[in-house]
Amino acid sequence: MEPFPTKRLDQFLLSYTPDCFFLPITNCSIPSKIDGNQTITIDANVGHWSNPIIPSVFQNRTFNWYRVQMVFYLMRYKPETLAHVQYTISKQFNLSSIDFYHPYIAVYVRRSDKATTKEMSQVYTLKQYFDLFDGNARQANISTIYINSEDEKVLNEFVEINKEKQGYYKLLNLTLQKNIVFGTLTRMTSEQRGKVILDFLTDLFIETNADLHVGTLTSNWCRLVDEMRLALGKLIPFYTPENIYKIDWKRNPSMNENGSSEGVGVVIRHTADLSKMIVAANDTNQKHMEYLPYPDWNFNEESEEFLQKTSSDKNDEQCPLEQIYLRCNKTFLPGQSVQVIKIEAERIHHPVIEFLYPYLYTITIRYGSTFEWTIKKRYKDFYYLHQALRTYVTSELAKSCNNLNSVRPSETIDDHDSSIRRQEKQLPCFPTRNDRIAFINEFSKNERCKILQNYLNKVLKHPKLREHSAMRNFLGVSPLSFVRGLGKSLREAELLKRSNDDYRGRSIFIRLLFSCDIFKFHRNRKWFVIKDSYIVYMKIDSALVGFPMLVDHAFSIDRRFRKTKTTNGIRIKNLQRLMVIKCQSGYERDKWFDTLMEIKNKSLFTQQHLFKSFAPQRQQQYAQWFINGQPYMEALAKAILAAREEIYISDWWLSPEIMLIRPYQDDSMRLDNLLGKRAEEGIRIYILIFKDILSVVGLNSYHTKKQLVSKSPNKKNIKIIRHPNHRVLPGTESSFLYSHHEKTVVIDQRLAFIGGLDLCWGRWDTDDHRLVDLSNENITELKSAEELANQSDQESTKEEAAVDTAKQMAKNNTNQGIVRI
Repeated sequence: MEPFPTKRLDQFLLSYTPDCFFLPITNCSIPSKIDGNQTITIDANVGHWSNPIIPSVFQNRTFNWYRVQMVFYLMRYKPETLAHVQYTISKQFNLSSIDFYHPYIAVYVRRSDKATTKEMSQVYTLKQYFDLFDGNARQANISTIYINSEDEKVLNEFVEINKEKQGYYKLLNLTLQKNIVFGTLTRMTSEQRGKVILDFLTDLFIETNADLHVGTLTSNWCRLVDEMRLALGKLIPFYTPENIYKIDWKRNPSMNENGSSEGVGVVIRHTADLSKMIVAANDTNQKHMEYLPYPDWNFNEESEEFLQKTSSDKNDEQCPLEQIYLRCNKTFLPGQSVQVIKIEAERIHHPVIEFLYPYLYTITIRYGSTFEWTIKKRYKDFYYLHQALRTYVTSELAKSCNNLNSVRPSETIDDHDSSIRRQEKQLPCFPTRNDRIAFINEFSKNERCKILQNYLNKVLKHPKLREHSAMRNFLGVSPLSFVRGLGKSLREAELLKRSNDDYRGRSIFIRLLFSCDIFKFHRNRKWFVIKDSYIVYMKIDSALVGFPMLVDHAFSIDRRFRKTKTTNGIRIKNLQRLMVIKCQSGYERDKWFDTLMEIKNKSLFTQQHLFKSFAPQRQQQYAQWFINGQPYMEALAKAILAAREEIYISDWWLSPEIMLIRPYQDDSMRLDNLLGKRAEEGIRIYILIFKDILSVVGLNSYHTKKQLVSKSPNKKNIKIIRHPNHRVLPGTESSFLYSHHEKTVVIDQRLAFIGGLDLCWGRWDTDDHRLVDLSNENITELKSAEELANQSDQESTKEEAAVDTAKQMAKNNTNQGIVRI
């Protein structure tokens, strides 16, 4: 008997299934009814691969190329497809696992086995075919054979040969109902097409997962791929663009390419060693794990830079409020650990979801030592997260997705094994089979939870991966989650927000209430956050905070369709605005509605309060009374110096040149210098002042704005609003009867100075109640003009201080009148 033709054995697949390679000892060619040995010529249109009926993308390809396509199509099976494959396997073979019977041999035989070259002209009988792997397969303890043939006589003859060998092998077979030729699928009904595709995909799965494949690619497989690409490319997600077919092949060192063949022993020895390794390892789950490389190995990336930029403490677990203004788009502080401390699985019965994802996973996450929360996910959520991270890593590494799962083994199996173990310890490893396909049950769910927990923890170690938008969406966190002073987040998620509060305004020509609600441009995706007293949304990519809606006494929510005019929507309204959000499902909508109702019922701001105030009465609050301007301004100056994040000031009149602490050795305690110093140190300052009417009252508000803004030339942290405008024009906001009379200073949203003192001239006062603001001595009596004229210049200086101040103010008003438009 002629030995195996080893020239076809020089390609060894290592990228996806290192324990399975293809042994092409036969070739499907022109059908023949003759059994036995025969010789064919070269010009017999070998293999049909150059036949014009095959599209150009499949012409002039080597068999190795076709084998690569099969492996890639197999590995791209979606969970839904694998579920059908599992169903077929379990129904046909009564198995409890999609792993089939490992180790096993897959054999493909046609009624007539033909060769493609003169060197391969010898064709084997089935008995010879069987004897090729029989002896060494027994030595490797392989006792299962999956045989595939379109001819029932071949199957029966294999059974008889096995009987001659005392029935040592367990023979398994999946009967294929129909061969595939060009245009077969397009002529079938949808039911017939689904059955044929399912049969051949199941056969493809079993054969390509074998520990040894004896045979070659079947024409049915190749045509199936082509048919799906042409006829069903938009319906079946197995088609991959041709430019992605790049695979790392490595030559088997035991094969002699240039010299004579070493015979069947070369193949069998390698197969036996491989089979022993599989039997010893007995770890079939390893084949269904996918490694996720890190984009880089710099786990401290930008940590120090971020801490310096935001003035953060390494030991602080909360981000500073400054992070929101800088739009760092960072959720976690560098140096603080994020860990999944526990995952529990419970079976939730659902008429639809349970088929593929029967288990609901409860995940407990801990950030630092303070924050801990739980989320509930199904396997599909893990799967989508892994796909998003894999895409991100691919773009970062500038590699094709073929290399993402590459183990990169060395020449020997031992080195390859150790490489796998090293990668498993360092890189995240994701189980690619869903709960149904993996046959997760009450006994194996704990192990499944440990695998998922280990995967998440390894992903969360890398700063780039844990800050990825898909990971933050999975964890339900955002840049607003752990900000100091903003409170605890009760619920966060990505939702749809109606781009226009008045939905009827979108229908211009025909006033239909919800005619445009079905279009995507009618809504935008935003990240919504519910805190204890407000709901706010932000842009997902830039972390730009949108409009916060406070929980006030007019706060109301409604989920009825006649109010939202959209499915799974919630209508939110308060004193400021009306907003409609849209959830992905009714379950999610109910969860958000319950959370909003909870903060409404618990909030004190939804009730009517004394004097119609928005704020409730609070007992035993720390407060201090200020009788005069001197202690007030001194305390204010100290509070400004102690500010950590922001300062808010609202005044009717604000004088930048006023001294807050008197006497003082320099002008550092002057209001504009003090605010400018803190602004350049990173403190954000917001000022609201009344925009005065020059002809009525000269408060010099323009000079105030110009002077204060100039004190922060670098950071530009002083923001001033003069309000309102005084223009008598249609459609413009104006007010002549009212003015801003708030006198308020709020430091870091924690300390507030309220009352009736503006930070302006004439407000600094002591118990002596001096009549002159800038004088060091008090004047107890008033003198007439004649008495003042008779005084010496030295004595009149004190009294004229107030006059000089008034002249300076008048001069500023005059300058303002010139500049003002």
